[in-house]
Amino acid sequence: MNAKTISKATDAMKAVDLRLKAKSTIHDLEGVIADERWGGPEPRSVDLRIPSAFEPDILADIWAGMLTGTLCRNHIVKTVGWGISDAITATSNIATSPAFLASLSAANTIASESGVEVDSASLRREFALLLHGLVDVTSGKVQTLVEFDPEYSVAPALRGGDGFAEVSALDRKRIFEQLVLEFRQKLEVAAIRYGVTPVNSGAAGDIGKFLEEIHENAHEHGSRDASGRTIRGTRLMRMRKHLADSKKQLSERCGTFSALAKHIEDSFADNTKLPVLIEACVSDFGSGIVDGFLATDAGRILQRTNRRELLEALIYDRLSSKSSDPSAGLGLQKALDAARQMGAFVSLRTGEFWLTVSFAKAGGKPKLEDVSKEALGKVAGTHWQILWTQS
Repeated sequence: MNAKTISKATDAMKAVDLRLKAKSTIHDLEGVIADERWGGPEPRSVDLRIPSAFEPDILADIWAGMLTGTLCRNHIVKTVGWGISDAITATSNIATSPAFLASLSAANTIASESGVEVDSASLRREFALLLHGLVDVTSGKVQTLVEFDPEYSVAPALRGGDGFAEVSALDRKRIFEQLVLEFRQKLEVAAIRYGVTPVNSGAAGDIGKFLEEIHENAHEHGSRDASGRTIRGTRLMRMRKHLADSKKQLSERCGTFSALAKHIEDSFADNTKLPVLIEACVSDFGSGIVDGFLATDAGRILQRTNRRELLEALIYDRLSSKSSDPSAGLGLQKALDAARQMGAFVSLRTGEFWLTVSFAKAGGKPKLEDVSKEALGKVAGTHWQILWTQS
């Protein structure tokens, strides 16, 4: 081995010290995802410091979760609670963040800044069995459902509260939609305290319908690797309410996410007082939509097909791995139709793709379009975000 080779090997083994700032923008986090250091054939050792919360940009904490889960899937990660000296427990603020919950399944080690390590298996068990998969249930601003593959792949909250009871797919769908309604009620009560009287944006059932379809897809396809084996990972469904004093302030909280800012511009009148934006996200850290399909029997004959065209077909043309099922491929179309009826904004980040669509303006059937023509870093899994307005 020559000196040059030794130098490269040493660099690969040296831990990358990565610190995510509390005011990181989505653009900042996308830059980290695309960092060339993650592209080598060998896993890197990463010391990842995460804050307890990301403020004020809308969706920045979701992107931090994507980044964290992606690094954990491909590298040897030690997640550190930045600035936290006490032991991290289920009631710690940081424990409710998407980045921490993603780490809980796949990070090699989790610890506070002072070095107190987290017993990840015990904390997963506590979230799953004692809390029924529900995170920070008393919060009036954010509500989260978390599931951990492979041990707790269906949260007890979706089994009627029993961690090991078997429930049919139909019952799980009913329970899930009821849970979404309960989440909304908790968030709307908080809005009233802030002087906002919530109004439905479209039929209330459309929200549950969208999230149930996306969550079921994540449950079925987001828990396996390219070979079909179950992988250790976190699955999230999160709802959050964003309150602002004015339309301008709410738009500023979009940070560098110009497509979302444009949606807010089209959705609210300029004189709207106390505008409210509601966010719902579903994230998994599986193979992603395209790679997951290509690993199936139906996908193997399409290995040379353009990946962006494949993604389009999987979303809109009912291309599916279940060719014998007449209803196969309908789930995403149903979800997007629900979003259209709500006048919502939809964002999808999967693999090397990031697509968005706004249904703020009535008429027509706009499709998900690429956010940028520039190459993006590849994320693990599939991450949907839907945002709708209340005033």
